[in-house]
Amino acid sequence: MFDSESIAAFQTYFVVGILIFVRVISLFSTAPFFSHPGIPTQAKIFTSVVIAIAMTMTFGEQQPTVTFELFTLVGLVFKEFFVGALLGFASFLPFFAAFIKALVTFEFTATRYKVIRIEDTNGSIAASRKRSIK
Repeated sequence: MFDSESIAAFQTYFVVGILIFVRVISLFSTAPFFSHPGIPTQAKIFTSVVIAIAMTMTFGEQQPTVTFELFTLVGLVFKEFFVGALLGFASFLPFFAAFIKALVTFEFTATRYKVIRIEDTNGSIAASRKRSIK
């Protein structure tokens, strides 16, 4: 029923699929859109499985053969996890930069038009005049 070639191909596809799944799930756990707590964990896992299966079927033949040894697989799983997490954090950086820009712009505008109160170290108010809104 199963010859040695089909078992070897299954092992190769299975190992490659698991490694792709680990990278995708770690990316989804740190990427800005998918890391939001409003998205259910089951949806993240299901999406990761679908993407991993699609990528395995597409790129599985182009991947190098991976031996089915425990220490090799554990090292590769850790590597894929950290690469996926690094990609997720890297995709978070533009959002963080935009947030910092908005924060700096608000503070500059607020102090320029004296909308907020600035207290010095003695506790006295240095700029107490507020702009009236008409």
